[in-house]
Amino acid sequence: MSTDKQKTRKKVIAVGGAKGGIGKSIFAVNLALLLSSVGRTVIIDLDLGGANLHLYLGETHLRWNINDFLNRKIATLQEALVQSRYGVRLIGGDSSQLGSANINFSLKLKLLKAIQQIDADYVILDLGGDTSYNMLDFFLASDCGIVLTTCDPASYLDAYNFIKVSLFRKLNLLLGSNSGNEISKNISLKRLVHEATLSPNGSRVKTINELLKRIQETHPHELPIIRKAMSGFTPYLVINRVRDERRTE
Repeated sequence: MSTDKQKTRKKVIAVGGAKGGIGKSIFAVNLALLLSSVGRTVIIDLDLGGANLHLYLGETHLRWNINDFLNRKIATLQEALVQSRYGVRLIGGDSSQLGSANINFSLKLKLLKAIQQIDADYVILDLGGDTSYNMLDFFLASDCGIVLTTCDPASYLDAYNFIKVSLFRKLNLLLGSNSGNEISKNISLKRLVHEATLSPNGSRVKTINELLKRIQETHPHELPIIRKAMSGFTPYLVINRVRDERRTE
């Protein structure tokens, strides 16, 4: 038996939500500071269209950022790491470049692969406040997803929509031709889920239960597989700026 200490697998935690200005970045930074007391922690600014996370950690200038990695100015994402004065290491972004929020599919895969290669115990992903495919895929790629909201009704609605479309995205990826799953060969089920979650016409469902009902009616044998995939989707909900606990009930 080897006496070498086995390397602990890092945990990737995504902080997301479909509304800006609710304190996601502040929450993500504080979470990173807390985790840095128990392990090596890296926080990454994945708000590609509004990157400013470095300012919360007292860094006014970044030599390298995510865009430099994607544009091949640096060879690895690790080279963009900055050691902040608070103990947390940071990888920042640069939203001043035109198109920085709209990276293509191949660049997204490159970034996700690089994140998995970061040497750390905890990696915190601070996501942008939207439901673009990029943000949803960053959220789904994490080991633990946290959705932030406030007591404001609009924020509640946006949080629900973020969770719903994240799950819909997960199911579409499960049935995608590149997934390698046996269920992806079921063309009629794939069409049903696609039309129920993406169609612009009246066939689109409004709730997750409505989608499950349609699958139960037309593809009952595949329903357990869909439910199993959904059971692995367990995001946490954090309500920020609570002044009266009765408003969270």
